[in-house]
Amino acid sequence: MKIEGMIKTNLLTIKILFLLVIISTSPLFPIESIVFDNTFFKSFSTKSSIQRDIYIDELSGKIIIGRGTILTVLERENYKKNYRIEVLANEASGNKLKFLYYVYFDNKNIIDLLSEDASFEFKGQLMGITPVNTQRSEFILDIVLMDGSTIID
Repeated sequence: MKIEGMIKTNLLTIKILFLLVIISTSPLFPIESIVFDNTFFKSFSTKSSIQRDIYIDELSGKIIIGRGTILTVLERENYKKNYRIEVLANEASGNKLKFLYYVYFDNKNIIDLLSEDASFEFKGQLMGITPVNTQRSEFILDIVLMDGSTIID
């Protein structure tokens, strides 16, 4: 009799865990995006270099929203994607920071819509972060594009 009770308890536990996994991956519960805007850069600039390292490392794998000026569009395979846009975050410079986004994508048709010096806004998954200097005021962020568009001023 005790074994039957334990089996029922274990089955209930498994069902609850399965339900939690389904709920947490459901589109009804969207993943929070981090917006790299002036507020983000202002807050980031007040952190020490060690705090910056810790904070930025925690963002890896998360969805971010960013914008900036397109520097180059080129064919460069990485993250199983064929093309890369290099985008400079203009808002970062006002806070004595430099953020360069490497945005990777597969759709060749996107290249025809992009041009250097155009404003570009995107949403994507942050795959990697490379600090460029020891003060941690310059970074290169690798992003796999989910959605993006040029901004018409």
